[in-house]
Amino acid sequence: MKNKLHILLFLSFIFTTSVTRAQSGFLPSSFVAIGWDINTPLNNTEFISNTSAAGLSVQARYFVNEHLSVGGEIAWSSLYEYAPRETYTFENGAVTTDLYKFNYLLPISANVHYYFKPDSKVSPYVGLGVGAMYSQQDFYFNVYNLSFVKWGYLVKPEVGALIKFGDSNMGAMVGVRYNYGTNREPKLNFDNIQTLGFNLGLVFFN
Repeated sequence: MKNKLHILLFLSFIFTTSVTRAQSGFLPSSFVAIGWDINTPLNNTEFISNTSAAGLSVQARYFVNEHLSVGGEIAWSSLYEYAPRETYTFENGAVTTDLYKFNYLLPISANVHYYFKPDSKVSPYVGLGVGAMYSQQDFYFNVYNLSFVKWGYLVKPEVGALIKFGDSNMGAMVGVRYNYGTNREPKLNFDNIQTLGFNLGLVFFN
């Protein structure tokens, strides 16, 4: 009889906790998110001006308190553009060809975020990321390839919102971020790399 009472009390506790969490939202201690990134170049558009949906990000955030989280993120995006047949002049000659241009970006950052309504099912936030960015510009023409690789510092402010799916440990995240990298490539007249990114992610709360 005593064991049955303990089981009944335990089940009542679980049920009460679930109902309260579903009605008032909940405060996760941390989460991991996998996101789809869409990026638009804001400068160096003579090289590539197209918006690209070829992007992926993985991030983790740990809540210091209900309003503040710290974490890290690594992302990858590929900007692409086709250039029709043209004559290009180099130091030792010239070539006439069409070509494919790629700009591969790998930003790595430590992030801090502030949440305005942490216990709401839709929680708006602002954030700032700092770190490093790897960039690689590739030219593909005929059977040849030219590649330029640089590292730079990264600053990444962003705004967005967490969306909690009821009492589930899953949710969604939408955000807009401005990526600024100090990557320079004098041969391509790159002084820095700036992109505007839109992120749509699937969140796993803990």
